[in-house]
Amino acid sequence: MSRGEPTEETGLLADRSDRGEPWPTSDLPFGGEVAVGAVAILFAGAGGLSLVAGGDAPLVTLLFDAFMQVGLALGAVLGAVVLHREFDEPRLRWFVTAWYAGGILLLNVLYTWANLSALLTGTTTVVALTDGYVLFGNLGGVLGLVAGFNRGRAAQNRRLVRELEARNDTLELVNHMLRHDVLNGTQTIQGYVDLLGEDLDLDAENERYLRNIRQGGTRITNLVEDVRVVMDTITEGGHRTTVDLSELVAEEVAHTRDRFPGATVETDIQPGVEVVANTTFRAVVTNLLGNAIEHNDAETPVVAVAVSHGDNRACLRVADNGPGFPDGLAEQAFGEGRQGPGNRGLGIGLYMVQVLTEKVDGSVTVDDNDPRGAVVTVELQRPHEPHAG
Repeated sequence: MSRGEPTEETGLLADRSDRGEPWPTSDLPFGGEVAVGAVAILFAGAGGLSLVAGGDAPLVTLLFDAFMQVGLALGAVLGAVVLHREFDEPRLRWFVTAWYAGGILLLNVLYTWANLSALLTGTTTVVALTDGYVLFGNLGGVLGLVAGFNRGRAAQNRRLVRELEARNDTLELVNHMLRHDVLNGTQTIQGYVDLLGEDLDLDAENERYLRNIRQGGTRITNLVEDVRVVMDTITEGGHRTTVDLSELVAEEVAHTRDRFPGATVETDIQPGVEVVANTTFRAVVTNLLGNAIEHNDAETPVVAVAVSHGDNRACLRVADNGPGFPDGLAEQAFGEGRQGPGNRGLGIGLYMVQVLTEKVDGSVTVDDNDPRGAVVTVELQRPHEPHAG
């Protein structure tokens, strides 16, 4: 995966970060925002004193001086507050502060240069130019803050991009290990278990052991597949497409009936319901239908699947007659690794459903069914919504 190259635009701080060199750190509990605030308060005080001293000036002049001297200084104080909230690293705040100080120094040097001939000839003094130094110091500080903010944000964004790239690389590595090493190992175990079951004359207890091993292998395989789907969804970006939800659900219902011939799957599917989704959204439907049957404790599992739509949203509703959720657990069902009553196995399942649905700006809710069971409702955007792109 490519990394950004240092550019002149990003300055010394960017060069250090792009080369992997550590930025200067501070042992102080705060960053440069304290220095910005202190200097700005001094400027505000000096400007206020000069306004009091020049109180006999015309009102327009006083208002202009108040804005240029006191107003800009107070703006720098506000900038110090924003600086503290905007950047989470003291070294970045010191970097912005360096720009603040540089702006003050630059404009005061220019102001001194403009009055150099008068200073050299003795027609004016540094004390007489104090108001100008306060004024141009304030202006230079504000300009330096603006420039420093821009460069500081650029450096912070580059750091966040590098962190995101590193996390994506890690996700890809874990995805590869799960899909190849773990999955291949599980399939090998299942293959040897099948051979043992065929070649050995096992009693009832040993048959139960083999059956438990097979079921454990199947759960691992399903878990790896779920994790793969979640990772693919996270790393594929914001790509979305139009999906015929009615057709997708009808296909998955047919597959579910084949997988679970002892269950009853009832449908109420409006035809032609299209939604905004992505290539991994099918796993949401597969998971909801599978969970509704696999962890159903009824003598005959019954699942009711409905697809409908309104003007702006489409709705997928999956209701079952299983154990449902005890009071207070329904709201927590989507937590990563959360298990439902009777080890319903909902942890990664509903967590994955939520991740995949929110990725396309949809929503998921869980309610109790009547008289027993659970209802999971997924709402999705229709393709004609302007912000669904």
